[in-house]
Amino acid sequence: MMNGQILSGQDPMSAIRYQIVIMFMRVASTALAVTWVLTLVRRQCFGPGQRDHRWRFSVLIIRTRESVDIFIRIWLFCCIIKLLYKVVRHA
Repeated sequence: MMNGQILSGQDPMSAIRYQIVIMFMRVASTALAVTWVLTLVRRQCFGPGQRDHRWRFSVLIIRTRESVDIFIRIWLFCCIIKLLYKVVRHA
C-alpha cells in the first residue's frame, strides 16, 4: 500500500503514517481474534468450577462419522473453489 501511495505522488510521510496505522490495525485484529478464540476454548474445554485446570474429556470425544462428513464437505468445497478459479483464470 505504501508503495502505491508513493508512486502515485503522495507525501512519503503520510504514506508511512498510513502504513503504520494499517499494521497496528492488523496486530489489534489478530490479538482480538486470538483472545476471543482462547476464551471460547477455555469455556468449552474447562468446567467453571475446575480450579486445577483439568480438561473435560467428555468434550474431547469426537464423533467419527460427523468429523469425517465435515472434513469431506470442506475438502469438496476447496476443490470446487480451486476448479472455479482455474476456469475463470483460463477463460
